[in-house]
Amino acid sequence: MTLNINLQKLRRPKLLVRAARIGLETYNPKTSLPRIQSSNAHARLPLLMDEECALEEERKSGAATYNVQDHVKILTAVLFEAMKPPKMA
Repeated sequence: MTLNINLQKLRRPKLLVRAARIGLETYNPKTSLPRIQSSNAHARLPLLMDEECALEEERKSGAATYNVQDHVKILTAVLFEAMKPPKMA
């Protein structure tokens, strides 16, 4: 299954997605998630997707450790990375 198909299959609450889209307006990848920026450009989106899926599982299970702010940050980063045009080699 490709990453594009994975993004299309994401089903998240509308409020969470809306918050992430609003976050795109001020999102700066260098300051918002510097630990992700240090990784390989091709590996960023899969890393973010893994982290977002873990947060989604926490949300669904009602875990006390779930943090909606972290989820919005990561989902915003996922949207940002997914919208970037691929770099030409």
